[in-house]
Amino acid sequence: MKLLPHTQQFIKGWTNAIGSVIKELGPTEELNENLQRTILGEPETPYEPGPMTRDQQFAVKMFREFAEIHTCIERLKDFETYVSRFPFARTRITRDAYLQMVVEAHLHELYLLRERLISLAKRIARAYKKDAESKRIARIANALEEFVLKALGSFTTVRGNHVHVRRYTHADIDRLRLISILQKGPDSDFTKAIRHFKRIATTESHNRLKIQARKWNKTAAIVLEEYCKVANSLLFVDGTQSIRYPALKK
Repeated sequence: MKLLPHTQQFIKGWTNAIGSVIKELGPTEELNENLQRTILGEPETPYEPGPMTRDQQFAVKMFREFAEIHTCIERLKDFETYVSRFPFARTRITRDAYLQMVVEAHLHELYLLRERLISLAKRIARAYKKDAESKRIARIANALEEFVLKALGSFTTVRGNHVHVRRYTHADIDRLRLISILQKGPDSDFTKAIRHFKRIATTESHNRLKIQARKWNKTAAIVLEEYCKVANSLLFVDGTQSIRYPALKK
């Protein structure tokens, strides 16, 4: 999954932004103790950061939205690897069951991306509610929501049918499932012949499913790029060098 320029700027902008906020707040003894507990696998003690300015609170809340989107991006990239191989040879997990799970999870992650992008758009509208340009920002944020709903709508429909109507099916996965069943027959000559077709079907299935995964991710990358192009103009100044904090109306 190749990320396009505005998406890369979006990621860089928020990574730099939260780094600056953390530097301003500075590490505390309590925070360092919690980090140590996490590394050792021990339960953490409740941690509340010290007093933050309005701008720092804004940056932290927005970063949480960004972090969710970034996680979706990383998981979507992973699916192109998952669908390319089968890591469960000599276990009870069949290749068709594994690939079915991967494709279903891919659809779910695309749905999560849609929801996280919508959540950020809503957060932007709320965060700039008292800004001098609140009406303009709210209109743009609403337009971003509508864009995401429409642009990723086909994936939502497929996932919805999978959840509420009938499990998602793919011809290559069904083909592998049928071959797996036929291999269990009592005729040894027949099962030997089936092995030849299984090798061919395995290669073809992984190749076609990888192409599908890349196609789905390419669509997601284009949606992200258009979304980030607009979001960056609302959230940053000087490109993505610094955050555009809400300015209270005079």
